[in-house]
Amino acid sequence: FFMNQFHTGGFGHRSFSQEIVGGKDWQGWGNQFGSENPGCCSFWGQWALGQLGRFIVTQSADAVSGNLYPSAGISVPNRGIRLQITGDFPRMTKARIQVECEHPQSFTLALRIPPWATAMKVKCDGVDVETPKIGRRILLSREWKGVTTVDVLFAGEVRTVPWPTAKPQAVALFNGPLCLGLWGSAANVDLPWVVLVDAAGRPILNAEGRAQAVEPSSRKPVALEPINARWLTPDAKNPVRRRILFQTQKVEP
Repeated sequence: FFMNQFHTGGFGHRSFSQEIVGGKDWQGWGNQFGSENPGCCSFWGQWALGQLGRFIVTQSADAVSGNLYPSAGISVPNRGIRLQITGDFPRMTKARIQVECEHPQSFTLALRIPPWATAMKVKCDGVDVETPKIGRRILLSREWKGVTTVDVLFAGEVRTVPWPTAKPQAVALFNGPLCLGLWGSAANVDLPWVVLVDAAGRPILNAEGRAQAVEPSSRKPVALEPINARWLTPDAKNPVRRRILFQTQKVEP
């Protein structure tokens, strides 16, 4: 959805290389610089995102499954229930799910634990609850009636992810589910930037808790930010380039 499409869905926005996102390798209409080809992939992005909406909440015979956590209102008419989801998507440090039941009923609310989350805690109406876990699901089984507020806290941290997986040559940095990058508007992304890590390989954060990269010749750190920031205001003719893969350098305590 991101690497070669405009935010409208059209093809030709940018290409992808291992180290730099936003290179000027254009494949637009008539090969014109930065042009959009509406005859290729237009609206596939919106179509795909629309399809994802069908799977925010799904159900089986004895369970209602929460799979994604964007702000949404989901009705399950055959059960007479409605789920109202709010939170800080896409960072997802927390989410709130209000379960509204037309009549009392028993079922399991199966909440998906995202693969990046190291742990997930659940409260019902402000009270911590101990819940069984099967695979990447927390199972909340009870009799539901009226309105029940389920608060979910996701544990995640800034971490490095080796790339390529088989024979790593560099690392990407993620804050929870968000990929972090060095923006071309803040620094020259063609230079050999590295991220500083501790003896255990964990990124060293600045005083604000943000990941940072360092260019060896200057040693001046620059904070990284999510690569999806400001995605609704693209500059097609002069895109912001981002470095997303880095070498690491250990810092002795």
